[in-house]
Amino acid sequence: MSKEKRWQEVMAEMDDDEGVKIVALSESSSEDTDNVTPREESPTLPDLLQEFDLTEDKSDNINVTPTNLNKLNETQTEEDDQMDNLSMHELTPAVSPLTPPLPKAEIPAVVVPSVASSAKIVSLSRSVPDLVRNDPEAAKALARLKRANPKMVTSRKKLINSKPHELLQKFSRKIYRYHIEKTVPWGDLGARLVSHANLLEYQSQMETFAQEFKRLKQAFLDDYPRAMSQVQQELGDLYDSSLYPTLAQLEWGIKFKVEPEPIADPDNFFVAVGDQAAAEMKRQYEDLLKARVDKVGKDICKRLKEPLENLAEKIDYSGEDKKTGFQNTLVDNVLQIVDLLKTCNFNNDPNITSLRTRLSKALTASDGSAVTPDRLRASETLRVETKENVQQIIDDLPSLDF
Repeated sequence: MSKEKRWQEVMAEMDDDEGVKIVALSESSSEDTDNVTPREESPTLPDLLQEFDLTEDKSDNINVTPTNLNKLNETQTEEDDQMDNLSMHELTPAVSPLTPPLPKAEIPAVVVPSVASSAKIVSLSRSVPDLVRNDPEAAKALARLKRANPKMVTSRKKLINSKPHELLQKFSRKIYRYHIEKTVPWGDLGARLVSHANLLEYQSQMETFAQEFKRLKQAFLDDYPRAMSQVQQELGDLYDSSLYPTLAQLEWGIKFKVEPEPIADPDNFFVAVGDQAAAEMKRQYEDLLKARVDKVGKDICKRLKEPLENLAEKIDYSGEDKKTGFQNTLVDNVLQIVDLLKTCNFNNDPNITSLRTRLSKALTASDGSAVTPDRLRASETLRVETKENVQQIIDDLPSLDF
């Protein structure tokens, strides 16, 4: 018999008037009461408490009596019934109307690459006076001497003879060539673009150039007084002191500067104009950006043609033919343009991507190794293979719709 059923049976037999005296009678009729055999005497209350683990909890100072036990049993039963009737909704903790809502998870915006986020405008300013002048009087004298029409004769003369000046001019041209090689045109005013992928390299190289330019400039300024002292003797009657700048003027005229500038994003115009005017300005600027980006592709295609044709020409010889004697820069000149095709494809033009892939394959041998000048010199098979691939690209250039 379970404890629950046993407990209910005992509680039903308790006599409230006589305390805990428990007598179990049989279910016979009143006439047979004399023949009733009493049941075994029920256990005392302490025995019941021990049997049902209802010993007194002294920590809470609760006096356990039969009456209290009945009340506790009824209370526990009511609480169990209430818990059984509660729904899941009622069991959910109540939320105060003043409780702030949980913050929504922020989904990061998708950033679409654009020319404004992929490149920067760079403007190169360099100035080294050439110190060469026209001399009309010398041209007339030459025409008379040679019995020529003076209008058909011109004369130019160097104002000084200075080796530091020549080195400075040569270095200035080197800076310009590097600037053109690493950038693409942007607009018609001389500004150019450098991709963010090449920006750190470009800036580092320009800083190195600036230090060397400063050194060569100072070397020339130090040599200028010496050159001036000898020029009158070297030019003779062609000497004209009014043509020569002072040392201060010369120092001011020798300059080198690179100015970076971000590309304006048409979505970030803050102009105090009406909505319609602002929309029109944005549309015009977007058209301008598209035209300039298209021009970048055309410029790269134009710059690619010459080194490709030079490569195809120089490697076009067989074992009996005279060697062309090409330089080690033959392949590097093409690879520089391939790098531009990768970093300056701002609008993800599929034609440019395809062209770059074809060029990479053309400069890769059948065994997967890179084509190098030394390998081209040593292998006629490689020359023939490379020549065919490069010539096919050259033939396809006019059909590419950049």
